[in-house]
Amino acid sequence: MHRDDAQVGPSAEKMIIQIAKNEDMDLIIIGTNIHPTSEHLFLGPSIEYILRNASCPVITLNSVAK
Repeated sequence: MHRDDAQVGPSAEKMIIQIAKNEDMDLIIIGTNIHPTSEHLFLGPSIEYILRNASCPVITLNSVAK
């Protein structure tokens, strides 16, 4: 299922978790912005929250061009 409607809530990451749970989603795919020369993998607090709290698998895709 693809969602493109606007939702209002406390934060984007909390809304993503809530919608995924309410709609019984099988997968969350989310874009990241990791620089290719980064020594450490740091996804940021929003994506970390989604990874820790999702009720389904999460795939992260890097959007930075190499």
